[in-house]
Amino acid sequence: MDGLFVHGVIEVINTMDTTAHGLGYRLYVVREGAVPLAGNIMTGSFFPLTVAVMALLFLGMAAGLYVFACMQYRRRIVELTGQPPKLPAGFRLKRLKETAREIEYELTGENI
Repeated sequence: MDGLFVHGVIEVINTMDTTAHGLGYRLYVVREGAVPLAGNIMTGSFFPLTVAVMALLFLGMAAGLYVFACMQYRRRIVELTGQPPKLPAGFRLKRLKETAREIEYELTGENI
């Protein structure tokens, strides 16, 4: 049945091409397989490598932004107290934020 259908389609296309050519037009038919549009993207080695590189870049940027935020809060604590944080907060962003807020609250409470 498929062969008959394909043969019928080819006959229709040939008839249309002949008719269009007689009128001064050209008929272009793009058949499947003639223009491969990313048909084998998942099986090639380029796609998994690209996804891996993108994931590594994302994780690297996220880690860099986290460390940058921690460093900002550590600098803020040093600005407020004049010395490094007493508690070993390390790179725990939540603890650094709490420490900076507590110090700011203590300083503003004393000024009022």
